[in-house]
Amino acid sequence: MFATARESLLVLNAALCIQAANPSFYETFSYTAEETVGRPLLELDGGFWDTPDLRHLLHEHLRAQSSCRDVELAIGPPGPRRRHICVNAHRDADGVIVLAIEDVTDAAALEKTLREREEQYRLLFESIEEGFAIIKILVDENGVPVDYRFLETNPAFVDHTGLAEAEGQRMSVLNPDHEAHWLETYSRIAQTGRPERI
Repeated sequence: MFATARESLLVLNAALCIQAANPSFYETFSYTAEETVGRPLLELDGGFWDTPDLRHLLHEHLRAQSSCRDVELAIGPPGPRRRHICVNAHRDADGVIVLAIEDVTDAAALEKTLREREEQYRLLFESIEEGFAIIKILVDENGVPVDYRFLETNPAFVDHTGLAEAEGQRMSVLNPDHEAHWLETYSRIAQTGRPERI
């Protein structure tokens, strides 16, 4: 099991020296057994693993509690070599620690990219001069469109329409006399997926 596990596994003695590592660890982090076994984990790779979060986990958390699950932390200095890992750990009565490490660097990078895109979208959404709204078509039990609800609007939409605080509201509540052709039009666009300029 140790040799075939997908996760990177390390066994540390009470002094936090690496006693064993599995093939996944060597492959994921590009180390050899000669570079790894017998070395203190926090001194491995010139101190690459010596980060405040991992130090806290090993020196304090695992002394107070025998295990931890799904602890996410970063190792290495900022830059292209920096890795994000998710750690599960267990310490036995003799102080031996088993670490199961999952490299989640790609997932962290994707999350960062999505967050940056969300910020860019939000800036564009809030600053464009055109009124912009996202709505949801509401249907009855037979699937017939009966109303629509505003999910999101930008400041320009409020300026153009006067519909302040429309988000979360139904159009029939905001304006009971709203022309029916708008609901028909929006419903058609939602059903066909084809954009229209009206």
